[in-house]
Amino acid sequence: MDEFPLIDTTDHEILMHRDAHFSGSFPIMLSYYEEEGKGVQPEFEIKRIKELLLIEEQSEKNLSEIFLDEDEREQIASSKEKYHYLRNLCEKGSGMPVCLADLILSEEIDPEEEIGALVKYGSNAVPLLIDLLSQDAFYNPLFPGYGLAPGAAAICLGKIKDPTAIPALYEALGRSDFFTEDTILEALQKIGEPAKEFLLRSLSKEPFSKDNENAAIALLSFPIDEPLSEKFLEVLVRPGAQTRPHFISYLILGCEALKDPKLRELFKTHTKELPSKDAREQALLIARSWT
Repeated sequence: MDEFPLIDTTDHEILMHRDAHFSGSFPIMLSYYEEEGKGVQPEFEIKRIKELLLIEEQSEKNLSEIFLDEDEREQIASSKEKYHYLRNLCEKGSGMPVCLADLILSEEIDPEEEIGALVKYGSNAVPLLIDLLSQDAFYNPLFPGYGLAPGAAAICLGKIKDPTAIPALYEALGRSDFFTEDTILEALQKIGEPAKEFLLRSLSKEPFSKDNENAAIALLSFPIDEPLSEKFLEVLVRPGAQTRPHFISYLILGCEALKDPKLRELFKTHTKELPSKDAREQALLIARSWT
């Protein structure tokens, strides 16, 4: 491999991306990237793709065969298998499964037509959408949908507003990226009060864990009113909450709508004793906003 000294981790990812989505062709991949297709990965520079193409042409060797390890090749094979299944479904299937396959395979950044086709099925589509939301592979940009399919599924669930989707949306918060997380939070907001009640139960459940933090994040996306702030304060003053710095920060933010003078005083007294200076300063800002 001495003749290829510049191959690094990102180059491995580019090769895997090429093989999974573009039939192992750098020219097809370059055309897609130059047209800024839906699956473009921002960390892959067009300049580097061209350099790898040149290296491959000059060496007359497939770089993937040289550099990708067994695990990387298995991931590519798994992606191709899913592509084959979905395309075969589109050709020979019918009904909701085809609509779901169309949603995953869509090259539209905003697949409104595909989303609309699934939403028409209402609650009948929820199990299929939950299944998509729950599969780790579809959060991976290497697989069909470029990691964006769960976000599209969340949009569908938000439009359908079936409360049975709430637990799956909540679980998805822990595995999603920033953009998918936004769509999941919006879906929970659209489902409304049933989602809020579920999140409040998750917020206060002990022992405290990352799940409580996810519940706090989701609740902060709802309008913060006085009853909600009182729930945040109720959890904030529990001893176990202090062991999780991020959780404390979210809880402090959730207390901004407190109005009862006694509860405001409790907030001030409790947060003055927090071990984190950042948390104390954050709480002070909230308290000052009340005056």
